[in-house]
Amino acid sequence: MGTFSWKLSDIPLGTEDDSVYISSTTIKNENKFAWYRFIQSGYFLGWFMMILITTNHVNHWVYLTNWGEALLTTYFLLAAITNACLKSGVGEEKTNVLKKITSLFQHCSFSVSVTLTVAYWVLLRTELEKPRNWHTHGINMLLVFVDVIVTEVPVKMAHLMYTFAVCWAYFSMTLIVYYNSTNPKHLEIYADTLDWGNLPVKSCILGFGLILLVIPLFHTLLVALTKLRKKNNKE
Repeated sequence: MGTFSWKLSDIPLGTEDDSVYISSTTIKNENKFAWYRFIQSGYFLGWFMMILITTNHVNHWVYLTNWGEALLTTYFLLAAITNACLKSGVGEEKTNVLKKITSLFQHCSFSVSVTLTVAYWVLLRTELEKPRNWHTHGINMLLVFVDVIVTEVPVKMAHLMYTFAVCWAYFSMTLIVYYNSTNPKHLEIYADTLDWGNLPVKSCILGFGLILLVIPLFHTLLVALTKLRKKNNKE
């Protein structure tokens, strides 16, 4: 099998050892690791709540950026909760369920967040004066890389299937909204990029290109970082 092999055994969720959620080779002290999880989840939750309070809820969920932000925030919150439960001795049955849900949101959010950040800077680069855009299209990606590097969270090629599921669900939603909504912002979601009404062919090409080429590329980068981390930890 190759270095970046796809194994069916990697697909099940939450199969990692408990130690993955309470410490790492980089942050060996469990209390410091707990603080790392607490601070990270608090940062994302603070931004997420502020965005929800100040946004137009009718249009909020038609943007893939907000899907990615919600998934990533949920992952970091669940990672902190799982850490707290394992440290406090919560029963194995409950923590196993938490591990599975945490793994699901990790696999659904990491590659999506990195891809969205790169796509924003390549295709859009709008409203740079707003701190929110620096968070959702920059800092969040950096914190994903930090999590991959300093923790033992697994990122494997087979996990790409979860990212695919999120992207197909999003693009299916945009088509459903397009055919059933009269709101102009639902018809042209991203100008010159995702516009089913005026640019259906371009929207299809960019959508399939994003799912089949770009996301696998960045997912492979995250897998490579994981393998590099393991190699350095062994030395």
